[in-house]
Amino acid sequence: MSLTMAAIGSAPVVYPIHIDDAEYSTTSTTPALQKTFRFIQQPSTLIKSFDIYVSAWNASSGAVTTITVSIDNGQNYTLTTSSTNESVLIYQSLPIPLVYGIHTFNLSLSTSNASYSAYTKLLEVYAS
Repeated sequence: MSLTMAAIGSAPVVYPIHIDDAEYSTTSTTPALQKTFRFIQQPSTLIKSFDIYVSAWNASSGAVTTITVSIDNGQNYTLTTSSTNESVLIYQSLPIPLVYGIHTFNLSLSTSNASYSAYTKLLEVYAS
């Protein structure tokens, strides 16, 4: 199946490039790699930005969960929550300047207090 980008009026086409619903946890206070996937940047599917939706929570209200998203172009993005309930953290229209080829997307998880676990489950990444 080939995906192509086409404009409908002035709105860009948005399509999913990764959906993951596996739960992970850590007690690490430094970012620990939890989820990774690879994708291709090519002329027929020119990715200009990502919309990232990730769920996260912490075992205690006394700690903060940090999600770090990194892409192999050296860009890192951080999302945080102190929620003890699963909540969705969102990056929308995240500009991604990438050259053509295969790229790696990494999601790391950490907690501010090693006595309490940080959790992540849902990860959805859309390209436009």
